[in-house]
Amino acid sequence: MQSFAMKPHGLQRARADKARAYTVARGEAAEAGAAIEIAALLGAASHDDEVRVVALASRVVAMLSRLTR
Repeated sequence: MQSFAMKPHGLQRARADKARAYTVARGEAAEAGAAIEIAALLGAASHDDEVRVVALASRVVAMLSRLTR
């Protein structure tokens, strides 16, 4: 009976772990977008590359934000 009673707790923990992982990944994606913006400002990346990477990073951040809810 104890393992059955612990199932909801395990599910809550699994959801919290996933949410934490998605939150970390969201921060990493945002950081990647910021890094390419800095690289473009320093002339180490083209404007076209900046636009593409920032657009992709923004999409990933939006997706991960929805997954953390």
